[in-house]
Amino acid sequence: MLSFQCNQVLLPEFFYIHTILTIMADLAEILMTEHLAIRHLRKSFTVTEDIDLFRDFHLYVKECHIEIEEKLLFPVLEAHNWEDSDEFSFKAEQIKADHRLLETLSENLLKWHEKGSTITFGQRFPLYFKLLVEHNSREEDYVFPRWAGITEDELKGTVKEAENIIKSFGKTEYLNITGMSEKAFEYIFR
Repeated sequence: MLSFQCNQVLLPEFFYIHTILTIMADLAEILMTEHLAIRHLRKSFTVTEDIDLFRDFHLYVKECHIEIEEKLLFPVLEAHNWEDSDEFSFKAEQIKADHRLLETLSENLLKWHEKGSTITFGQRFPLYFKLLVEHNSREEDYVFPRWAGITEDELKGTVKEAENIIKSFGKTEYLNITGMSEKAFEYIFR
């Protein structure tokens, strides 16, 4: 087993943490944690759920999760000089278009529910979560791995700004939706 010297303590390889992570989690890790929460939440939603739960959930997706991606993650990644910058920009635009598609679908779901169009609502409701989970998988496969290639100077302030977006959305609401504990939140954003 490989080991690393860290502050005069010999640690096994799987305990080694990059110096920037000794301060806090990085932005991609925060978003991947949210993706995991979304996968688990998806399993608990049913068509018969209280519509307010879905409204609150989508509000979180829109005003918190997507906000962090579009205001912080994508601008940093798109400003980086990748060998395949044109291809990356094209794929990033496709992923951002998914965000708009999810918003449109959510608005329609809420309208169908309000109008009592239960058949249409029931048919489209699972599509929202299917699209969301597939979208998140594309980000995990194509976008988040690139975050490791970003320099410390490019990373500056992204986690603090993500925390500000979360607090603007509502920390209590964020913790309730993601299932994260107060202590975990404090640890991540220390």
